[in-house]
Amino acid sequence: DIIHVNVMFTDMIDTGLFAIMLKILHQKKYVVTEHSTEFIEPIYSNVKIFKVKLIISLSSKILPVSTPLKNSLMAIKSGNYEIVPNVVDTNFFIPRRKKNKFRKKKILHVSLLDDRQKNVSGLIRVFLELKKTREDLELHIVGSGKDKNYLESLCPDEDKRNYPIIFHGTLDDNELLKVY
Repeated sequence: DIIHVNVMFTDMIDTGLFAIMLKILHQKKYVVTEHSTEFIEPIYSNVKIFKVKLIISLSSKILPVSTPLKNSLMAIKSGNYEIVPNVVDTNFFIPRRKKNKFRKKKILHVSLLDDRQKNVSGLIRVFLELKKTREDLELHIVGSGKDKNYLESLCPDEDKRNYPIIFHGTLDDNELLKVY
């Protein structure tokens, strides 16, 4: 009955334009959920701006995950917006009751590893500084993307299996839940 576009553009397809095609061919409405920080600091072409305006104007609703993202999108094109924040499954994520003072503290970062948007290199630099005075930390980085090799190169050339920065690559939902 309705098409849900989860992010207007990906590396593989202009999903928003695909939804417009389905709307025209099959008379289906579509909504767009948008997560991309790309719209917070816009540095895109006139072609991309045209596409975003078209996608927003023909959608039934635009669902950004935050107020700053909504404001950035509205600066491009007004439309029918409703913020739907990212959520946590409280059936799976339950806080621990006991604290184990000897347990390693794990820091988790999950993204498409675009350093310009996510500053993963900054996270790695800060983590390496913290490791100079703390032995109880691990940094887990999940994802792949254009900057993965560069980010891995920032880590010292030690035994990667026992080093406190672990790159997991892309994980499916069940594997990702285990890491969370």
